[in-house]
Amino acid sequence: MKILLACLLLVISLISSCSCACSFDPETGTSTCETYTQWTEGVGGAVSWAKDCDFTGHDVAKIDGPEHNCGKLCYDYSGSKCTHFTWSKGICYIKSNARKKAEEPSKSPGDVCGYVVSRTDFVRVG
Repeated sequence: MKILLACLLLVISLISSCSCACSFDPETGTSTCETYTQWTEGVGGAVSWAKDCDFTGHDVAKIDGPEHNCGKLCYDYSGSKCTHFTWSKGICYIKSNARKKAEEPSKSPGDVCGYVVSRTDFVRVG
């Protein structure tokens, strides 16, 4: 019973310490975590953004500017058309997806990506 309780506490500890899906194998004593994108709120909670990621496709505009302005540029974009964005090498890529469904972004070191919370049906994991 003590071993089972210790295993349960270990799993709870692992799950609460990362934004991930964790599994624990009591026979081998090993745990595995699959990490997901770490989202941070911006523009007063109107957008969520993350580092080292990219939403590919659906570009509607390119705007020069620093990475910390890209979420606001997307949020303020003409007619509320921007649903998500990617900043890469000094350019903010404004994106629009008519389905309003954003997939988990791909890894892209050095880039920043994000989405407008009210315009995207995106299940945040983590």
